[in-house]
Amino acid sequence: MTKNLSSIIQWIPVVAAAVGALIAGLVAFFVSQANERVKRHRKRWFEHRNALERLESLLNEITDIIAANRGNATKAIDAITKNDIGLRIVWSEPHTLPYDSSIRIMFLRIELINEFFSYGVKIRRLNNDTETICRAYSEMRSGLLRQDLSKNQYLLSLTEFQKGLENLLNAYDLMDERTQALLARTRATLLKDKLHDNRSFFGFLLKMPKLENITMVEVDSELKRLRKEIAETQSRSRNEIKQYFGENSL
Repeated sequence: MTKNLSSIIQWIPVVAAAVGALIAGLVAFFVSQANERVKRHRKRWFEHRNALERLESLLNEITDIIAANRGNATKAIDAITKNDIGLRIVWSEPHTLPYDSSIRIMFLRIELINEFFSYGVKIRRLNNDTETICRAYSEMRSGLLRQDLSKNQYLLSLTEFQKGLENLLNAYDLMDERTQALLARTRATLLKDKLHDNRSFFGFLLKMPKLENITMVEVDSELKRLRKEIAETQSRSRNEIKQYFGENSL
């Protein structure tokens, strides 16, 4: 009995060492997996945040292009409808609007994913209309310059081009409203989600941040600020044009 007890006592350090090594290995494995999960969550979170910033930049660019397109379309219509010139040739044409569908898959907010998808559908339709209208007129203009097209045929195409531009102007008004609404939501989302940038991702269950809903009050408030900024920018632009080109330039 004493001999057996002595043998057991001799094995205790070995067993303790083995158990300790096993526990240490399990702890190291858990910590390693937890660290990897935290890294994945942080990476995914900042993909979402970077996508919001990219969307804000894209929508600002679209707003600027719509304003330029509206100006080009108005100039073209004015040139077409003037009666004090001969055969009218229009060179000012609207441009298509940019759209980056890859941004959508980066968002963590389902409502933003759906809204951006719907917005993209409208962008594609408007771009298709713009390309069709401008391509048709460009071909007619080239035909006239090559003398492959009669004057009457060209004037008919010019009238159709004018109608197309007028339809685009109406579409720009609607797209401007949609762009500003989405931009306001994006800015409101950025403000709220930035609060999570410095949070710990090492929670008990290592979960992603719980995102609070963006209320319509927050979106409307941001929309008011946005429209005020746009009005101020347009006012500065008009003053700069007057300064450099005179009062009659507008």
